[in-house]
Amino acid sequence: MNTTTPKRLLSLLLTLCMLAALVSACSDFWDELDDDPYAPSTTPSSSAVQTPLPPFSGNQRDYRVRPIGGGNDTVTLMFYLCGSDLETESGAATEDLWEIMQADISDKLNIVVETGGSYAWQNDYVDASTNERWLINNDGLNFLDDVGAKDMSRGSTLTDFIKFSAQNYPADRYMLVLWDHGGGTVDGYAYDERFGGGMMPISELSQAIANSGVVFDMIGFDCCLMSTVETAFMVEKYADYMVASQRVEPGEGWYYTPWIKALSANTSIPTLELGKIIVDSYIEESRYGYYGRELTLSVTDLTYITDMFESMYEFFSAKQGTLIDDGTFISTSHLLSGNRAITDNYDLVDLILLIENMGGSGELQANLKYCVAYNGTTIDSHNGLSLYFPYSNLRKVGDALDVFDEIGIAESYQSFITSFANIMVGGQVYSGGGSGGNPLGGDDFDFDYWLNLDWVDELFFGLFDDFYYDYSYDDSDLEIYLKDDEYVLSLSDDDWDIITDIVQWVYLDDGGGYIELGGDSMYEFNDDGDLIIAFDNTWVALDGQLVCFYTLAEFDDGNNWYTYGAVPIYYNNRDAELVLMWDNDNPYGYVAGWRYSDVGSSSQKGLFEIENGMRFDFVCEYYTYDGEYDGQYFWGDMTVRGAIEVSYEDVGDDDCLVFYELRDICGNSYWTEAVVYSMY
Repeated sequence: MNTTTPKRLLSLLLTLCMLAALVSACSDFWDELDDDPYAPSTTPSSSAVQTPLPPFSGNQRDYRVRPIGGGNDTVTLMFYLCGSDLETESGAATEDLWEIMQADISDKLNIVVETGGSYAWQNDYVDASTNERWLINNDGLNFLDDVGAKDMSRGSTLTDFIKFSAQNYPADRYMLVLWDHGGGTVDGYAYDERFGGGMMPISELSQAIANSGVVFDMIGFDCCLMSTVETAFMVEKYADYMVASQRVEPGEGWYYTPWIKALSANTSIPTLELGKIIVDSYIEESRYGYYGRELTLSVTDLTYITDMFESMYEFFSAKQGTLIDDGTFISTSHLLSGNRAITDNYDLVDLILLIENMGGSGELQANLKYCVAYNGTTIDSHNGLSLYFPYSNLRKVGDALDVFDEIGIAESYQSFITSFANIMVGGQVYSGGGSGGNPLGGDDFDFDYWLNLDWVDELFFGLFDDFYYDYSYDDSDLEIYLKDDEYVLSLSDDDWDIITDIVQWVYLDDGGGYIELGGDSMYEFNDDGDLIIAFDNTWVALDGQLVCFYTLAEFDDGNNWYTYGAVPIYYNNRDAELVLMWDNDNPYGYVAGWRYSDVGSSSQKGLFEIENGMRFDFVCEYYTYDGEYDGQYFWGDMTVRGAIEVSYEDVGDDDCLVFYELRDICGNSYWTEAVVYSMY
């Protein structure tokens, strides 16, 4: 029985946390700019700005780099190419090198490259066992130096490369492109798979650039999630412009040929004009791929950032004392919960969207739009810059505060972030985490862990006892009963108002314990507002074989929809996952590709292509009948022979336990009692 279409549509239409979006177009690829783009402007060129803005309320600093003009500038473009698994598995770094070499490169443009970070390079030139430096010109890829095997996720490696480039290729203008995986404000940049360590925090990245002594015209991040205000705050010390993405990027990242051509044709090209070409060519080249519906790339004018931060500090400081009283905490929790699906556990939210949700600040929003000089996107509610805001992964708060200290973000803002996170933790302490993390047996809430963290203030919790009392549940309220021939869960409207997520979890009894089939946001309410508890005895299958499946994200704007999720696998002796997608054009689903799931703490940039002959093992989580976690097990395997068919198949005669998880505004998880679906 194939019921894929109605199941996916039901999931999309009824989810509480839908995102409304319209595909927004970039402005014309070759838009004309003002005669002097380096002069202060009251209406900066931006695809995100449709109406004239009020004057910038702060003080715009001077540009540190000004082209000589007339095409007379020399430019050194430093390309820090940490290939990682993106190169090893798909040759994405090699592809970008090839794109650069398709341009007619000016003799006034020096393109200096450092390669490393990969187990293997998909070309005949680069040696994966070491770090090498290259010069790209019209003769191709020219070897410069072997500097030995160095971890490209360490700041000292980057510093050494920048110094080498500037000393050997002095220029009027310097630009830096950082290529690889990205993990946003907290996790930072670059995963060197040869060394297997952590990523480079933006605080270490800051020190690395500072130690080089080089001032840049532009610093670009060809990686995921790095267009954050915290990254911009850091980069502002060393550059005039930043180019980066708020969301994940496809594996091949930017399209290099058009903008390298433009820079070669006019080495005095204004940086904003060059940035617009980078953005527009990336959007145009990638919009028809598997990430085409959620592309973002923006150019940030860093000369506005410092004063924008002053207005941001003022806004959040004013909000700190009213988080509970004016309902900001509750509305923000709902916003962040909906945003979580598009950023996994990186706790990034569009800053303008957040400000609007908190009651708005016209001055701050206007100042932000000056900072975002140009914004390209195929998804709504992405205005160019994200903000780290703790919600789904509170264990990262301490790391974030350390980064804030090291890059110089004000104590007043850190105090606001800490207050919000403390309200979250206090709600979890008050409720003991809800029903626990495991519906089969429950996980004890780790009070000691949270109360021993430096940033957690137990005395602070007492200020909100009345709030926690009013906005918490008793597990006994989550009773399922039979109504009109269907099982339902009934809660009051007030209780439903503090629920941010609903997830259906299914466990298959295989005769020795329970296989966790996975979790999906599939649910429906009846006309009385009751949650319908239902399961049709089918689950996701690949080529007819049942697999574990976990929904990651959903989107529907009434005209277009898509949803995707992950099937855990074991491949090349590493944890990995297949990504399945359903959309308007493919309502029955398809396998979009695969990716490793153990790549440090970075967001996975791109997917690797499924190829004939690939063999992988499917993986499942297993629990005993006592509800104890028993570990991961292999649950079948597959050798790819042609396109993989996605379907929903009957799970058979074995019993299935179906739970619904309700997550509240403080991050507590509450589980309904199990409903057993049996064929007998």
